[in-house]
Amino acid sequence: MWFGTEVREIHWQEREGVRLLTPRGEILARAAILTVSTGVLATRLRFTPALPAAVEAAIAALPMGLLSKIALQVRSAERFGFGAGTFVLSPRPHRGSPFMSFLFWPKGRDHVIGFFGAETAWALASAPAREVSAFARARLGAMLGSAALAHFAEEGVVTRWGTDPAFLGAYAYARPGQAEARRLLAEPWGEGRLLFAGEACHVGLAGTVAGAFESGRRAARAVLAQLRGSLG
Repeated sequence: MWFGTEVREIHWQEREGVRLLTPRGEILARAAILTVSTGVLATRLRFTPALPAAVEAAIAALPMGLLSKIALQVRSAERFGFGAGTFVLSPRPHRGSPFMSFLFWPKGRDHVIGFFGAETAWALASAPAREVSAFARARLGAMLGSAALAHFAEEGVVTRWGTDPAFLGAYAYARPGQAEARRLLAEPWGEGRLLFAGEACHVGLAGTVAGAFESGRRAARAVLAQLRGSLG
C-alpha cells in the first residue's frame, strides 16, 4: 500500500481493470475510486482513453469555489461582548465591497476565525499571510474600532486551498442549471471500473465533509458489489 504518491495517469479500460501510473511505478486494480476535487480532475489527471463527453461536461459544470479562513489569536482576556461561538458579519460600506464574517472564540478558544470567499478569496489566494492578516485586521477594526486591534496578533494562520495542488479550491459549486451534474458524476463508469466520489458527487450534502463521506461509502459499496458479483 502506497501513501503520499501522486497518480498522474489512469488507464481505465484495461482488461484487468484499471492501471494507475505514478512516479513509483504502476498500480493494477480491479476498480478505482477517485476522491480528488473537480479542480484536480480537470487539470492534473490524464485519462486513457479520454473520459466520456458526459463525464467531462459534468466536471466542467462543477468548478471549484473558494472559501478561505484565517485564525487570529487574541492575546488578552478581552471578549468585546461576544460569547463563545458568536458569528458576526463585518460591515460593508457599499454594495460590492469586500467583507468577512468572523466566528468568535470557537469552543471557548482564544482566537477568532475569519471567513472570506468568492473574488476576495481568489484575489488573496497567493498573498502572503501578513497581507491576508492585514485585510482581516482591517475588517475587525471597522467592526470593533481600531483600538481593539491591539488585542489581536499581527499575523494569523491562513488556509491555502486555492493554491494547494491537491485541492485547487475549497468545494465544487454547480453552474446555473447544472446541479444534475453531481448525480451524473457519481455514476459508475467503464463497467464499474471507475467511480468518482467526494462532496462534488453528493446532491443533498454538496460542499460538506458529510457529503464527501457518504459519497465515498456509496462508491465503496458499489465496488464491493461488483467484486462479489464477479467472484460469484
